[in-house]
Amino acid sequence: MPRFPSRVPAVFEVLARAPGSLCALSGAPAATTAPVGLFGTRETSVLSADPFARLEIRRDRSARFFFRGGETEDFSHGDPGTTIDYAIGRFSLAHATGIGPGCALAIAYEAAPWFAPVRLKPREGERGSDVLLVASFYENVLTEDENGALRMRATGYARENAAAAEHARWLSAQLDQVSESTPPGPEAATLQSSMSKESYLEALAAVQEFIAAGDIYQVNLSQQLSMSAGDPAAIWRRLVEAHPTGWSTWLDMGEAGVLLSNSPECFLRRRGQTLETFPIKGTRASEGSDAAATIEELRRDPKELAEHRMIIDLERNDLGRIAQIGSVDVPAREYVESYGTVHHLVSCVRARVNERLSVGEILRATFPGGSITGAPKKRAMEIIDMLEPVGRGFYTGALGTISANGDMDLSIVIRAAHYRDGALHYSAGGGIVADSRAEAEVAESWLKALAFLRACGMEGSHD
Repeated sequence: MPRFPSRVPAVFEVLARAPGSLCALSGAPAATTAPVGLFGTRETSVLSADPFARLEIRRDRSARFFFRGGETEDFSHGDPGTTIDYAIGRFSLAHATGIGPGCALAIAYEAAPWFAPVRLKPREGERGSDVLLVASFYENVLTEDENGALRMRATGYARENAAAAEHARWLSAQLDQVSESTPPGPEAATLQSSMSKESYLEALAAVQEFIAAGDIYQVNLSQQLSMSAGDPAAIWRRLVEAHPTGWSTWLDMGEAGVLLSNSPECFLRRRGQTLETFPIKGTRASEGSDAAATIEELRRDPKELAEHRMIIDLERNDLGRIAQIGSVDVPAREYVESYGTVHHLVSCVRARVNERLSVGEILRATFPGGSITGAPKKRAMEIIDMLEPVGRGFYTGALGTISANGDMDLSIVIRAAHYRDGALHYSAGGGIVADSRAEAEVAESWLKALAFLRACGMEGSHD
């Protein structure tokens, strides 16, 4: 079982009290049938806080920079992808080497029309904020070395050299405040769902009607769970300690709230000219059953395999838009990753891209991920918009880090909660196909919420 790095919990407790805190954890599945050497997780945990700049882009595409010290600057290019590229280029230092990942990026699912040819109905004000993209820039981060010790690393991002040096001193001083502790126990809370079981079943039936009519092959349908919460940092820490994954991320986004993600899914991983995605599609419970038998059954289930292969084809097509001709490949297909409560069916889709390809250009070809929309992607998003009663917000968007040299580690925002104004919103769902069984799909939705509900002390509250 992957362990929560020994010093990270205590350091996180300190940094979580600071503005703009970031904690992106490395990890691995408890077990996997993936080929030896396949690497679909972060190489190191990354922690920081107090970014020197935060970019916010709102639903109307207006952009504003918030700088350390209170200064703001409006920026109105109009195209969010170009705005991201501008910000990364503006703050990147020339010829930076040995850098840490210093840009934390969060993109809401509802930003999809910025990057894909789809229209979604307006949902302004559902969570009190219309911020759909946040990019925070840090001069320095803490990362782990091979022995698990935390080391200071410059990121290659900065606005002023003197401020970068001061940030390094400040971040180092935070380590002096660290003391070992355990998170407090969960607080009592009331859970509400955006959909009753009956309404979820009705939406599922509607999806299958669209499939029968030849309108769609697969739709990822979800429900949103909401509850009050007084200490989101304690909830996230309990969650990731009990159920570690390879893409757990905490990000304080300022006005837009805090994301508490325990995602197992890599959306985009870039190293130089290599771009990879690791779609998940196919789930089984990992508790209370024979693991080997369950894994083998998942790998052979015709429904799960058909559902999974649709998404592989979709991801191949997305990467193919920006890949060098003939370079798209599936080096690892339909292997299983096992976590605390679930087994997942996973594949790796890989492409070679031009080294000058920008973040904005990559997002225009790939966002949002195919595993959390359906196939065909555009029609799936339209049906999701029609059937889900509340907007997804950041759920099924993207979250992770970007280095000044262009390397990228972005996850799909699943197994994640969005905290704002004292409330947590957590969504869960699954892919619906022609032969989906209604009761099994409802059970899978709640299975994917199980670890979160346990961290909140609410297991069984949906029964």
